[in-house]
Amino acid sequence: FILSDYATYRSKSGNREFWSVRPDGSDKKLEFVDSLSEKGGSVGFSWSPDGKSIAWLRTLPGPYEEIFIIELASGRERQLTDFKSRMDMVTWTADNQLVFSSDKGGSFDLWTMPATGGEAAQITKSPEQEYGTWVSDDGKRLIYRQEQFVSHIWLANIDGTNARRLTQTDRWHSRPSLSPDKRHFAFALGYSVYSVTSSIYTSDLGDLSLRQITSSQE
Repeated sequence: FILSDYATYRSKSGNREFWSVRPDGSDKKLEFVDSLSEKGGSVGFSWSPDGKSIAWLRTLPGPYEEIFIIELASGRERQLTDFKSRMDMVTWTADNQLVFSSDKGGSFDLWTMPATGGEAAQITKSPEQEYGTWVSDDGKRLIYRQEQFVSHIWLANIDGTNARRLTQTDRWHSRPSLSPDKRHFAFALGYSVYSVTSSIYTSDLGDLSLRQITSSQE
């Protein structure tokens, strides 16, 4: 069992600290200190199957996270990823794979790669944001959290009367603007409040027909 004691909250060192403790609360031990992590960011970590190493997420300037592995006996650490992306959680499986959540593909999806290094393979690909990874001991089941961000654009009188919803899709609509002739409106459409892949659309106030102006790759 391991605890992460971070920076401005509790750690005496002012850095991210990793502690182990027995289930009954005894034998509390400082395993190592991550003095290079930026304040904030994800604090995911996972023991190796043999209990001799720990994989964790180090937050670097950007900010973004990378996966590092430390051998507890020697204190030797190595950087496993160089994605320069945001990450959330990491799980070390019994067959020596690492499963983690990353937005390296544009939105948060689940990925896997060997703990020894190599190419990352994408497990999920969906418009929703997928975080948190826990793998069963037999390596056959994966549990994770899926988040969907939904917002809509409404039109109403200045006093709030005659409110009418203008958007239909269950996605994140933002930054609405009416055209000068009040016949159309423009807005950004993305998959989440944090999305960096939103596109601009216009819509007719009459029939609410949509027209895409920009693509998420532009």
